[in-house]
Amino acid sequence: MKTCKGACVNEETAVLILDKEPADSMWLKTVLNQAGLNHVDICDEEAGALAHLRSCHVDVIVINARVHRFINQAFIEALRPLLELQNIPILFVSKHNQLDDIAEKFSFIHHDFVVKPFITDEFLARFKRLLHQSKCNKMAVPLDGISLENREACKFYADLINDIAGHQSGISIWTKKLGVFSGDIAVYREAPNQNGSFVLFADAMGHGLCAALSLIPLVHEFESLVNQGNNLATICETLNVSLYNRLPDGVFVAAILVYIDYAEQSATVWNGGMPNAILFKDDDKSLQKIESLNLPLGITTDVEFCYESIEWNMNDSIFLTSDGCVEAMNKDGIPFGYFDGFFEKYHSQHILAIISEQLETHIVDTEPHDDMTLLHLTPSKLKMA
Repeated sequence: MKTCKGACVNEETAVLILDKEPADSMWLKTVLNQAGLNHVDICDEEAGALAHLRSCHVDVIVINARVHRFINQAFIEALRPLLELQNIPILFVSKHNQLDDIAEKFSFIHHDFVVKPFITDEFLARFKRLLHQSKCNKMAVPLDGISLENREACKFYADLINDIAGHQSGISIWTKKLGVFSGDIAVYREAPNQNGSFVLFADAMGHGLCAALSLIPLVHEFESLVNQGNNLATICETLNVSLYNRLPDGVFVAAILVYIDYAEQSATVWNGGMPNAILFKDDDKSLQKIESLNLPLGITTDVEFCYESIEWNMNDSIFLTSDGCVEAMNKDGIPFGYFDGFFEKYHSQHILAIISEQLETHIVDTEPHDDMTLLHLTPSKLKMA
């Protein structure tokens, strides 16, 4: 077997394999080990891959593209900032009919393909070329002090927030950040009694790091309140008081909080300053909108809270969006607007991918002015997870 040893390879070269098939992943690892690469790790699910990239050095990623969860849009959006920040190339093990789709989805990062069936030498040759590219990128563009701080701050912030990141069954998320940090956040937590679950979807005032910092106390307080077994009303009212006391005057957080009751097949929704939440009924294709009847969190403590209850059945879905999506302007200054019409045309299970694709097309050749996030919940799948 040929070896990859040479100018590009040393003992510190690190490889991450994303593959759910144990036989395939172990074969790939063996090939790389025998080629002189000893730091090869394997992840078989999205959360572990994201955690690994946040905490460990990686030179090249090898992805089995036949495992669709590793090339779905939600995972890609969670993966993208980590790849771009560290400039990590990807080698895909794929079928021939996947090449165009992968090339489009991963156009933001250097990548290559090896199509099954292939010989070991071909795999190693393509791998070595990507590894050389990775090493050259890191040598040609050394990180300055600010870039290093941003990279470490991103890892630290990700550990503090621990958001959905596209890996929870029954939840799909798409996000496009305006900068290194995002002022949008989506957090899912099971109730302690396991009879239901809570979702926090928030959009902090402003952009970038200042907005992101507002979310740290919000998420920690939310998690604590959920773990204590509190109901939605107590959680919302306590979060409001907490942010009012902690945040500077004039700083607030728009949010939607949802409690999903598995036994009753119902959900209670509190909407404070966010665009309409949408319940899509799978049986008759009808829409139920939950408008904002509340102020955002942290503005005042002298306020009444309004909640709305909805009932859901198998395959019904709840769709949430930040105002950055609704207000996104195209080059002619026309906002993207609300999404009601998409539900009339497309199946709800594909709606997030369709709307995100339309959004990307809408804002082409423009500079976005806000973070954009879409969240798609399927309560019946959360119950089964």
